[in-house]
This record gives sequence, C-alpha cells and structure tokens, in this order.
Amino acid sequence: MDECVCGGERSAGLSALAAVAEFFGGLGLILGLLTPVAALGVACVMVVAIGMAHLPSGHPFINAPGQPSYESAAAYLAVALLLIVTGPGALSLDWLLFGRRSTLNETDAVSRAGETA
Repeated sequence: MDECVCGGERSAGLSALAAVAEFFGGLGLILGLLTPVAALGVACVMVVAIGMAHLPSGHPFINAPGQPSYESAAAYLAVALLLIVTGPGALSLDWLLFGRRSTLNETDAVSRAGETA
C-alpha cells in the first residue's frame, strides 16, 4: 500500500530537501561557487513551488502587496535558468578556482590559428 501521505514523512523529507537546495543553492550563487549546480537546485525548487503551491491555489502572477502571487518565484526561476546557461562571471569563486571557461568560438579560433601557422 503505497499511498501519498500529505503532511507525513514523505513531505517532511522533501521539505527538508527543498530547504537544503534553497540554502546551499543560494549560498553557492552568492559566492559564485558551483554556479550551474547551485542554480539547478534553486530552479528545481522554484518549479515545484510554482507548480505545486501557487498555480493549484489559483494565485495570480501579480497581486496586491501582501497578497500571494508567484511573481517572485518566476523571477527566481528565470535568474536561475539564466545562470545555468551563462555560468559564473569573472567575480566568482568558480572563475578563481577553475579559470575561464572556453567557449566554442574561442576553441574554433585557436584551432584555425594552428592550421594557418
């Protein structure tokens, strides 16, 4: 018998996992450490927040101040997706520890320069 128990052990475990993803994801984004992984954790939490809390409750995208809406969750999701795609910037620990990530255009330019030499 595998029933979904709302408010039971399963949801408590998932709530704890969401709290860990939000805390360490936020910390990782602030420090710029493992930026794509941290942003993925935050993005997953925001998708679940929008899909399981805001939309089923009928919250509007924008509401009066103090009233529930999913505007902030959508904004956090957008920023997290942007950081997943673009990666860390020059003022991040990722940049300091792992160096600059080469892009496809830079790799092509280096290989073409070697062919012409």
